[in-house]
Amino acid sequence: MFLASIVIQGLIIVGLVILFLLVTILNRKTKTPDNVELPEQCRTCASSTCMISLKKVEEMKKEILEQIRQECEIEDKK
Repeated sequence: MFLASIVIQGLIIVGLVILFLLVTILNRKTKTPDNVELPEQCRTCASSTCMISLKKVEEMKKEILEQIRQECEIEDKK
């Protein structure tokens, strides 16, 4: 019984590794749509802390802060 349990766990791990490799290979073979161009830095990046996306977040923060300031000024005038 103990040996069968180890074999099953080993097969599950090997299966997951094979699945991961298969998905990774298929992902690399997938082509981007014709009218979409990725920046050179983004071709293999899967990071959520990428500097390019962080710049977008900073721009969004500035826009939100500006909107809040404008709303506060409108309420102060009332």
